[in-house]
Amino acid sequence: KIEDRYAHGQAMYDELQPAWREVRESGRVVSAGATGFESAHQAKAVPSPAPQPAPSQDTTEPSSQGTEDVPPGGAAAPRRFGRYSLLQEIGNGGQGVVFKAHDTVLEREVALKVLLALFQDDPRMSVLFRHEALVAARLNHPHVIPIFDFGVEQGCAFLTMPLIEGPSLDKVIASGRALPLAFCLRVLVQAAEALSYAHEKGVVHLDLKPGNILLRHGPVEAVSGKATLRDPGVLVTDFTMAQLIESRDGGSRPKRDETRTIFGGTLRYAAPEQLAGERELVGPATDFYSLGAVFYE
Repeated sequence: KIEDRYAHGQAMYDELQPAWREVRESGRVVSAGATGFESAHQAKAVPSPAPQPAPSQDTTEPSSQGTEDVPPGGAAAPRRFGRYSLLQEIGNGGQGVVFKAHDTVLEREVALKVLLALFQDDPRMSVLFRHEALVAARLNHPHVIPIFDFGVEQGCAFLTMPLIEGPSLDKVIASGRALPLAFCLRVLVQAAEALSYAHEKGVVHLDLKPGNILLRHGPVEAVSGKATLRDPGVLVTDFTMAQLIESRDGGSRPKRDETRTIFGGTLRYAAPEQLAGERELVGPATDFYSLGAVFYE
């Protein structure tokens, strides 16, 4: 039964990948501007005006300049999104896009995540997005990324987090370099500590994978000409698919909402009970199965 579900899911994934790749490469997913996040094929219909000094960036009047893309390299002038100035796109996934942004109120740089344009009218995805912020907000641990802010701006749900300059674990793995065992063990231990803490607070992550493990530092640094092992500074992120369970302190099991019927997890790292849809078996062991798959990789 599990193998059949996995094969079906993998077939769907493989079927959708070419179309998704075409969408990403053509830039038709999301762009940012003063008038909100719009499909880039609409934005490209508006010619870019010649550069000119802007007397004020605080106006809320819509303009054609607001439909320009914010390129990955950040070549265009920053665009205002409420209290935030969007500087450049730094990441994207199946549901959201992450920008490097400047908080004009607290004068600090943050990571700002918004839903992809194609999900903005889907109430289930909006609920999931808010769910991620609510779950992460109840966790306070050095290896769990905190949430600074959540809200809706220009019709788009968003949340902000600390801006982490280090790589995600998937990028470290993709480099193809052999990783020191001691470094891998530190990543494993710190991620396990984050998960154990979340479980004590009644939260199961359900989508642990290398892309959701941020590192403050890569595996080695050069000190006086010698390679020195660095503390990875693990930060577990993305609690979009997290479920609330009975906490170890005896708290009651919260009521699950209807969005929990959406498959949570990534096929490559999902535990058997996730693949089988056996929700009553989902628990802390589900996360540690995924962590074991990450460590093996």
